[in-house]
Amino acid sequence: MGFTPSGSRAVSGANRPIPCPVFRMDFPAAIPNGKVFADPVAIHSKGMHDFIWNEVAVLVTFESNWKKAKDILNEIAVAHAGHLAEPAQSKLREYARDFLIGQVDLAPKVFTTVEANGILLTVRHLCRSRHRRESIQEIWEEVLDRFAACDDVDFACRVTRRNDSGGSGS
Repeated sequence: MGFTPSGSRAVSGANRPIPCPVFRMDFPAAIPNGKVFADPVAIHSKGMHDFIWNEVAVLVTFESNWKKAKDILNEIAVAHAGHLAEPAQSKLREYARDFLIGQVDLAPKVFTTVEANGILLTVRHLCRSRHRRESIQEIWEEVLDRFAACDDVDFACRVTRRNDSGGSGS
């Protein structure tokens, strides 16, 4: 193993070096040693990280029209992130020349899960690596506006019940 003049690490392969990206930060970062060895650390500013997956989880009540809520979330996801699928696919094709990358569906999706306090609808979408917070804000603001206009969709919250009667719990 060594470093090539371009700054990427070369791993000896079948008669030729295989380039492996070396991540370099343009700013100082303080990452505790314990985190580096215990948890995954990702730097989303260089290499193949022009686009990243982002998720927004929305919890609705069991009484809500969850299918309508899911349709609304899908419309919002496509409106905010659908245009990123083609540039991201182009980048993947570019990187596939050097790395083994399989076919990936980059279209936004909404996943459904049943939780203890309601139905969890999770929007998974692409966003630009340096615009994650803005993406979340834009999506949440539209979710709030669209759900406010619906009489049959309500947000759920985590509920803890406590019985103060001291009796049998009824």
